[in-house]
Amino acid sequence: MNNKGQATIESLYSLILSFAVVALMGSLIMGSTLKVWVDHFSYETAICLSSYPSNETSCKEKFQSQVKALWPLGELHLQSEKKTLLKLVAITVF
Repeated sequence: MNNKGQATIESLYSLILSFAVVALMGSLIMGSTLKVWVDHFSYETAICLSSYPSNETSCKEKFQSQVKALWPLGELHLQSEKKTLLKLVAITVF
């Protein structure tokens, strides 16, 4: 193999590796940011539900609209552990 072909293959490998690192870092940053915001919104929902008198449907609708505005590209799967505690389980993209 000549030097030109070897340099092309090496640059292709480094380009693929660089893209993979950037994609991994981006997904980690996105996932952690989503988790922080979902935790914040669930805390606000817990405050809304514990207020007197609480309107449970309006609190949950507000939470759902905030989450939908946060991640419009797909669906966030949330798990309810208690009445006021929601946990981010999975993220899907359409």
